[in-house]
Amino acid sequence: MHSSNVELRITETLNSIYLAGMTALEGRNETKAITGEQSYGATYKITRIELTHLDDFLSGLNRSMFRKKQRGAADYIAKAREWVETFPPEIDEDPKEMERFCRGFVKVLSDLHNIMMEDSRQKLRDRIVESVLIGAVGAYFESETEH
Repeated sequence: MHSSNVELRITETLNSIYLAGMTALEGRNETKAITGEQSYGATYKITRIELTHLDDFLSGLNRSMFRKKQRGAADYIAKAREWVETFPPEIDEDPKEMERFCRGFVKVLSDLHNIMMEDSRQKLRDRIVESVLIGAVGAYFESETEH
């Protein structure tokens, strides 16, 4: 598989979880069919499924053909998947867990965007990836630090 296909797959996943989050934000006021908690719960489930599929896909490829930013994104995605798997399946029933997920969700989107952008400085990419690789699972995603 060519590295441009890897980049496309990462970008498609990032777009999918972004759209799930935006739908939850916009839909909570527009419809009474589901509650805000259910909407955020659906965002969590979509995020978990998408990160799992992407991590499995990337793990099955020969990383020597990845560009440096793609290797960094793959490492980040593996850690984000571990973090997402720490939540209960019915996250919408636990407001504290939902809040913890939402805070980390924004960080995941922002970080993956910065890692994948062509304009991002390599130092920034490296700092994001190194930060997520050290420490306990979830500690990075739940911290308040900015890059």
